[in-house]
Amino acid sequence: MGNHSIILELFGGICGFSKGLEDSGMKFSKIYYSEIDKTCIAVAKYNYGEKIETLGTVENVCGLGITKPNIITFGSPCQGFSQGGNNGGIGDERSGLILKAIEVVKHYRPDLFIWENVRGVITRKHREDFWAVVRAFANIGGYRLEWQLVDTRWILPQHRERIYLIGHLAGRSEPGVFPICQSSKRIIKGEATATSSATITGGGHSDGHHSEMTLLNIEGRINKSQDGKINNRDSICQTLNAGHYNVPKIFTRPHGYFKGSITDHCPTIKTESTEHNMFVSKDYLLRRLTEIECERLQGFPDDWTKFGDYDGAIKPIIKTARYRMLGNAVSTVMTREIGLGIQSLNHSLSGAEKSFNKKND
Repeated sequence: MGNHSIILELFGGICGFSKGLEDSGMKFSKIYYSEIDKTCIAVAKYNYGEKIETLGTVENVCGLGITKPNIITFGSPCQGFSQGGNNGGIGDERSGLILKAIEVVKHYRPDLFIWENVRGVITRKHREDFWAVVRAFANIGGYRLEWQLVDTRWILPQHRERIYLIGHLAGRSEPGVFPICQSSKRIIKGEATATSSATITGGGHSDGHHSEMTLLNIEGRINKSQDGKINNRDSICQTLNAGHYNVPKIFTRPHGYFKGSITDHCPTIKTESTEHNMFVSKDYLLRRLTEIECERLQGFPDDWTKFGDYDGAIKPIIKTARYRMLGNAVSTVMTREIGLGIQSLNHSLSGAEKSFNKKND
């Protein structure tokens, strides 16, 4: 992918695909962005400025006459496949939007497309739906497919299992990105030096605090008479270490099908993480995860979701919206891994294919 490559993000959210692929070294001259959530759109515009062009709903993308993108990405809505969702599968109106994304891929025929979704899509209950999606991708013609279930915890201490499927157009890209595994992950020193549960982030700034092993400090005592109400959630905290009971742990309250847990890593960040995920210390001091911690657990820079551009007016984003967007986001550290794999494969393209790419750079 050259310096003039174009990416199209469907269901773009807060641009987890664009950010992760850029972190891998890819450069995009244009980001086409399809999304209907006004807050997500504002955050995307704030972070990417004139580089990003908003397209509205996915149903309209084929008729817009945009320049052909080199990459199309989509983390399509997962409610029909999620364990906490309605289990409607591809018949769910939101999860069925994957079919609209397939139409976009068929229309523009990019060099690559990448689909992300929850683990539930490959469970026994939804297996037929998954294979129906695979067949639909295959029926586009000319693409070789590969997919894998991966876990953000291999790089950062958030247990977040997601399936990624990559389609490679023959003569433009080669399969072989997968398998990615914990022992072979390509960590860039200074950007994500964490082991699976050593720390929420490697490096980064948070209100003047900087360290390779920085989390936020625990303050605010459990008020047992008020069912564990948190009195303070915005303080600064010591490093989260694995295997010790005298240091902070992640405490997750029971909710829905989940029975709750106390672990040395964070369970999957949810849209309502402000309520469910928090730290516990040896003396039972608790507070909620902060927005910056959720950004770090997803691999985003600090304050990525703090401001939005509303048609030129820069406004702060409310906390509940920040948690919601981060809970729905793609982990940038995993899309970076995929980007590194894609570039490694493309370096071995034949002379004719290199010539094609050079013309389009």
